[in-house]
Amino acid sequence: MNMADYGSRRQMSVGGLSRVLVTALILVLLFFMGACAITKVDTGNVGVLTKFGRVTGDVLPEGIHLVDPLKSSNQLSVRTQEQKETASVPSSEGLIMTLEASLLFHLDKDKAAMFTSI
Repeated sequence: MNMADYGSRRQMSVGGLSRVLVTALILVLLFFMGACAITKVDTGNVGVLTKFGRVTGDVLPEGIHLVDPLKSSNQLSVRTQEQKETASVPSSEGLIMTLEASLLFHLDKDKAAMFTSI
C-alpha cells in the first residue's frame, strides 16, 4: 500500500461521512417539520387556522389534523356558556334593589372563522 492509496481512501471516507451527516440532518429536519404539521383540537372546541397572524378562514373540527407547518391553530370554545351580571340600582322611591341578569350564548362552528383577529 503506497501513500497515494491511503490519502484517496481517507478522502473517500471523509466524503462518505459528510454525506451521511447531511442525510441525517435532512431526516431530522423533515421529522420536526412533520411534527409541527400535526395539530389537535380538544373536545368542545374548534380550531381556527391563522398564518402569520391572519385568519385563513379554515375551521378544524375536534380531533387530530395535519396542517401546513406555517399555520397555527387557535382553539375557540363552541360550548354553551353563561355570563352573569349583578348590579345594585336605586328604585324611584330611593331604595336599593339588586338586579341580576344572565346571558346564555355559544359560538356557531361554521362561523368561527369570521373573527378578524384572535
